[in-house]
Amino acid sequence: MEPPRDLEDLRRRHREAADALRDHPRSPGHYVEAARTAEAAGLKGEAYGFFERALMLDPSRVELAHGMRANAADPAQLARADQLVRRPHSLFEALPAVFLYPFSGSSAAIIVLGGLVLALVRVIQKLSAFPWASYAAGGILLAYMSAYYVSILNATASGEDDLPHWPDFHDVWALVLDVLKFSLAHLVSFLPLLIVTVGFLLWTFDAESLERWLMPDTQTRYIGERPAEPTLSGAAGCLGFLAVGVALFAAGLVYLPMALTANCVFGTMFACINPFFIVRSMLREPGYYAFCAFGYFFIGIVATLLGWVYNLSWTAFLLGTIPGMILEMYAIAAQMRLLGMYYRYSQGRLGWLVES
Repeated sequence: MEPPRDLEDLRRRHREAADALRDHPRSPGHYVEAARTAEAAGLKGEAYGFFERALMLDPSRVELAHGMRANAADPAQLARADQLVRRPHSLFEALPAVFLYPFSGSSAAIIVLGGLVLALVRVIQKLSAFPWASYAAGGILLAYMSAYYVSILNATASGEDDLPHWPDFHDVWALVLDVLKFSLAHLVSFLPLLIVTVGFLLWTFDAESLERWLMPDTQTRYIGERPAEPTLSGAAGCLGFLAVGVALFAAGLVYLPMALTANCVFGTMFACINPFFIVRSMLREPGYYAFCAFGYFFIGIVATLLGWVYNLSWTAFLLGTIPGMILEMYAIAAQMRLLGMYYRYSQGRLGWLVES
């Protein structure tokens, strides 16, 4: 006996909604559509899973828990719905958990291990008889850590609440792409400052004195002479550059968190090079973004100051660089978690991939 025509239509609509998730894996709206069509077609298990995923992606939509409860198959699934409802419903509520995130559960072991590896690289760089080889190894490790930081942001934006595992090497291009996402976002954010600085040096300074000042050891024709300080064409030019430089540096600080988030969410290294898109995204909810950007740099500044104080203290002579490297790992993991949480709670208003 053939199923009723309306049931066939419901199942066809459900297949279409489920297929759309391949192109929109982070869209709560598509998961809700798939959940409702599955529920209408009598596929309670699938409906529960889709409602769960939608609520993980957008914790503010607590009404989705009713769909989970209506399609739950056992008490464990009912408890899971209650657990998701109890999660913070806004970035402000989630902020305290951001600071605890790197040391929650098994995450602490990952942070400590990462700090130990970074400390080992620093020691090798200081003791190695082949400095270029040691710095190359350090660069490779830092690139790998950059890929891991990107995976933290991606996991958080996708609704996960635990630190991801270390990236593996089965897909080298994916690792390289993650490194480029992280690096290019930083480069683009401060590229105007870099361009202005180079232009200022070339335009303002006397060419001969600049050459002798920058490369005193390689200028054999100046042997026996003390390298001259650069000669400025005027104090006004220096003050003007200082003012512009400070403004561009501040603009880079504001630009960076959104640029890094966009690169990770879109899965490309080129999202950050569109300033109109980045600035428009900031202005979608400027107060919320300002809070996120302030928190991002607050974590970095506090960690830097603590690391500086530690390096000046007597404990640094006893414990070495290990605590400092663990602190660095902690700070960057918390920063990436904060950006991921910002996207998690703002994706509907940002409207990047699809409307939620």
